[in-house]
Amino acid sequence: MEDDRRTTTSPVDVAQAIAGAPFPCSKEQLLDYARQREASEEALDTLMALPDEQYQDAPDVMRWVRG
Repeated sequence: MEDDRRTTTSPVDVAQAIAGAPFPCSKEQLLDYARQREASEEALDTLMALPDEQYQDAPDVMRWVRG
């Protein structure tokens, strides 16, 4: 079973964690950025569950988070 944390994390927490991120960026770049912003563990867990791909902007990430 795949680890899917989209249902347990507030999309607002994730949006705050990636606000101002230097898009386009990879999953790893998003995680690094969110860690620097001291994002919540829940938001980081959600970002860790993202598919390994390039994200063009915050809405691109949030489409996945919201499912």
